[in-house]
Amino acid sequence: MKAANNKKPRFLVSITTTKGSNWKDRLEEAKELGIKEVAFFLTTLDFPQRMEVYRAFFGAGITAPVVHLRHDACTEEISFLIENFRTGIFNVHPEGERPLLYKKGISKYKKKIYLENSSCLPEEKDLKEWAGLCIDFAHWEDTRKRGLNKFAEMKYLLSRYPAGFGHISAIKETTHPDEGGLPEDRYDSHTLEKLSDLDYLKGYPLFWCRYMAMELINGLKDQLEAIKYIQSF
Repeated sequence: MKAANNKKPRFLVSITTTKGSNWKDRLEEAKELGIKEVAFFLTTLDFPQRMEVYRAFFGAGITAPVVHLRHDACTEEISFLIENFRTGIFNVHPEGERPLLYKKGISKYKKKIYLENSSCLPEEKDLKEWAGLCIDFAHWEDTRKRGLNKFAEMKYLLSRYPAGFGHISAIKETTHPDEGGLPEDRYDSHTLEKLSDLDYLKGYPLFWCRYMAMELINGLKDQLEAIKYIQSF
């Protein structure tokens, strides 16, 4: 399968905005811990809310090498992130899930933007034009545990297109209602309750991705412990 490189990935703690998260608490924790680099997951915030995040983190001198864009992002916002947060890699949900983004004229940056395996998979016609795949490993493992065709389809896509950005969340022992409101029960979760929720990663080559971001609502201390645990495999 294709890989962005054959080196170990660079792990980042993350500031997420999904249900139950609190980016302001994570900012204060980053200050206390002296953390200067994070991944931004901005998928639930509208533009004014995102600008509030940017102002707060810019004032703290924190950069974001990787960013999960919301579907209503535009060229100007991407330029702002590159110039002010040193962002080099982005990801978005595929066009089949969030088509609005692809009508915003962001083709200028398409070779910096990876398409995520989300509730649907990216289509090959899009992967040929954009940077490649963003692997959400928990989404992928969830499809394997539920016996969905998307697991094999993802393996096929990885045999043809590079992956430069990865997301890590938890996998639970039993299913639970989808955290994003989809009408299905899933195994993946943005809440890490015990380190063994990450054991599924032993079955995946993480070197596929240049960056691995912890997509968890947990505090940064918990995320750092999780990274140390993964690196011990």
